[in-house]
Amino acid sequence: MDDDNIFDKDDALDFIIYEKMEGSENRRPGKGCLSMIVFLALVPLAGCYMALSF
Repeated sequence: MDDDNIFDKDDALDFIIYEKMEGSENRRPGKGCLSMIVFLALVPLAGCYMALSF
């Protein structure tokens, strides 16, 4: 069996799927990721502040 395709028997479909996978790996995280990290860091601090203020 001499099949060099990775995903499918069809060469064109195999190439399309491979290109999409390669393109998704090169994508850099956007501002939404950074804002979520900041939000998740501030939530525990705000909870501690509220708990200590009462």
